[in-house]
Amino acid sequence: MDARTTLRRRLTAAGIGAALLVGLTGCDLFAPQETLHNAATIVGVSTDVGNVAVRNVALVVSGHSTGPAAVSTTLINESSKTTQLRILHKGASQTISLEPDAILLIGGGGVGGETGSGSGSSGGSTSAPGAASDSGKNIIIRELSSTPGGLEPMTFASGSDAVTIQVPVLDERLPWLSTIAP
Repeated sequence: MDARTTLRRRLTAAGIGAALLVGLTGCDLFAPQETLHNAATIVGVSTDVGNVAVRNVALVVSGHSTGPAAVSTTLINESSKTTQLRILHKGASQTISLEPDAILLIGGGGVGGETGSGSGSSGGSTSAPGAASDSGKNIIIRELSSTPGGLEPMTFASGSDAVTIQVPVLDERLPWLSTIAP
């Protein structure tokens, strides 16, 4: 065998190897990368207002009523300072004080989260920075315009920032909601 034949065989083998590599892995070349798309796997809605992240907000009622409803959400203070958050609905206002870098669970802490215990309607977290606090806070909305399956407008305000979002109204038929409903 001469050098040309050896070189030709090596190039052919390399070409076949490259074709196999592209052929076997090329199926993912044009497929969308699902990890690049963020999708919320929650039933509630989320927003940011000032330095506060408001996550997985939902209203939970008993039966097919229009109230009272328990607010279920997780509040995250992304600031290194204590922040005041106001929750407004139909002229009623609730102010919550969030310690620096704190995570505060209200009601169920967002639908599907740990359920709060006790009662109360004001105050804030006393947790260490970055630690989740189940404060035992329950915020009750007395009357809604919507029944379960509908959306209810709520406003969240911090400092000069305010955001109004459409919050889903849910009932206690799902097991993890039964402990949240008022």
